[in-house]
Amino acid sequence: MIKFTLKCGKGHEFEAWFASSAEYERQLGAGLVVCAFCGDAGVGKGLMTPNLSAKGNRKAGASSVVSAEAALEAEMRGFCQKIRDNFEHVGDEFASTARRIHEGDEVVRGIYGHATEDEVEELLDDGISVLPFPDLPKDH
Repeated sequence: MIKFTLKCGKGHEFEAWFASSAEYERQLGAGLVVCAFCGDAGVGKGLMTPNLSAKGNRKAGASSVVSAEAALEAEMRGFCQKIRDNFEHVGDEFASTARRIHEGDEVVRGIYGHATEDEVEELLDDGISVLPFPDLPKDH
């Protein structure tokens, strides 16, 4: 695993972990690397700091947890941006629109929006494929 400090075109800096430099390049080329704060896909490597071992009285691992959490948030924000860019937002009409698409009463297309837990359960029970996704905190 390799950790990169990344910076978007708007100046936000964040860290992300990749399996290798080649994997970073692959994901960057595929548009999968986006800013953790604003979703900007204009991301490049920022200044890197050396990985120094912790002194005896410092708690090892604390920064790793924060970095891993930031990387996960960046991936989730990127996923959300891909959905916003490629799917239609139907708001609170998600469940009824998904059902109409499934039943052939509307054009088949990717949609996203809001549904209650009961609505999601009913859709799944009726064989309608949906993917619940948690709301993310507002961008910084």
